[in-house]
Amino acid sequence: MAMEGLGQSSEEKVSDMMQFIGDFMSDSVKDRSSAEHAFNLVKQNCHEDLASNLCLFQESPKEKKRAMAAVLLRKLLTGNFLQQLSPNLKSNVTTKLLLRLNEEEQKDIRMKLCLVVFAVASVYLPEWPEFWPFFCRSSDSTENRHLESALLILVKLSPETMMLNMQCIQLLFSNSLC
Repeated sequence: MAMEGLGQSSEEKVSDMMQFIGDFMSDSVKDRSSAEHAFNLVKQNCHEDLASNLCLFQESPKEKKRAMAAVLLRKLLTGNFLQQLSPNLKSNVTTKLLLRLNEEEQKDIRMKLCLVVFAVASVYLPEWPEFWPFFCRSSDSTENRHLESALLILVKLSPETMMLNMQCIQLLFSNSLC
């Protein structure tokens, strides 16, 4: 699957992306290999479209598609990829990521999204303005899934990063112990 994107209607792009994610989940080694190759090509040549589409697929009603989109997002956003995006798209991707994590009901997908958030935080903090407010809201939440997400992200952060907002971390521990 080429995932070309140029000159395609939005329906064709969505269809291509559905096929692309489906190929990654295929039992066929050939399909998965082809999807991996296409992913690497698109990552190099159409990275903004890929980032946007993977964020869009986080809203899929199909759990397996959301899980695969989270895995691919983590793969995409690890390293300096985020810095290659336009400031507007970078903000859009990171905002959607936090919103999706906040809304996700499925524990395994939430855990995958926590890994994506950590991957972004490890290269984008302290310049990620939405991160600490999100972390503090999650830490102060009465919902266990939000507290769990905050704890999962916390254990991955470096001590230097944690020192940036110790007040939220203390709040998280006090709410988790209650």
